[in-house]
Amino acid sequence: MTDNGKDFFLEATRRICGSLDLGQALWNSFLYIREYIPTDIILAINYHTDLGIGEFISMADDDGGNVASIKVPVSQEAREFLEERIGYCESHNITMILTAERAGEHPVFRHLAGLVDDLDCAVMFLGPKPGTVSNGIFLCSYEKKYSEEHLRLLSLLAEPFAIAISNYLRYREVLRLKDLLLDDNRYLQAELRQHAGEEIVGANFGLRQVMESVSQVAPLASPVLILGETGV
Repeated sequence: MTDNGKDFFLEATRRICGSLDLGQALWNSFLYIREYIPTDIILAINYHTDLGIGEFISMADDDGGNVASIKVPVSQEAREFLEERIGYCESHNITMILTAERAGEHPVFRHLAGLVDDLDCAVMFLGPKPGTVSNGIFLCSYEKKYSEEHLRLLSLLAEPFAIAISNYLRYREVLRLKDLLLDDNRYLQAELRQHAGEEIVGANFGLRQVMESVSQVAPLASPVLILGETGV
C-alpha cells in the first residue's frame, strides 16, 4: 500500500467506523471519499440471503446522512446472480467488488436505478458472511466513471464498511431489545397495579410519616435508608 493509499485508508476508516450512528458515519465518509472518488451517493444495504430481501439501512448524499429500514424483495435473476458470487466469497473467504458502468443494464444495480435519478456507475461490496451480507454501494451520475485507481482505493474500504454496518446492526438490535424490555416492564407494572391496587395499608395512620418521607425522596436517584419505630 502506497503512502497515499495508506493515508486514504486510515482517514476513511476513522470516519466510517467513528460512530455507531451509521447515517452520521456515512455522511462523514461521503464528505471525505468524494474528494478522491466520484461519489454522489452512498447506500448501505444488508442483503438477507435466506429471505431474498434487500434492506436499505442508511444513505448519505449532499443533504446529509440518515438511517432507515426499508426492505424490498429481490428478483429471482438478481438473487441467483448474488448468491452465486456470495457462495464464492464464503468458500474463498474473500470480499468481491462488483462494478457496473451502466447500472440500468445490470441484473442487480438496475433495481437501485429507480432510487436515484441519472444513476450510471455503481460499485458493491460482497463479503463472506453467512445468512446476511453487508454491502457498501456507491452510485454516481452519468457524467462520472470509475477508473482503475478509484477501484483500487475503494477496495481498501471493503472491510471498514463491513465492520461499520455489522456494528450498527448489532447496536440496532440492542436498542430494539431495550425497547422491548421497557415495554414489558411497563406492562408488568400496570398488571401489578391492577391486581394489587395503589393503596398501601396503614398509609393514612401509623405509616403516614414514613409515606411523607418516601414522597420526598422518591424523585431522587440516590439510595435512601428510611428508619422507623418498627424497623428499617
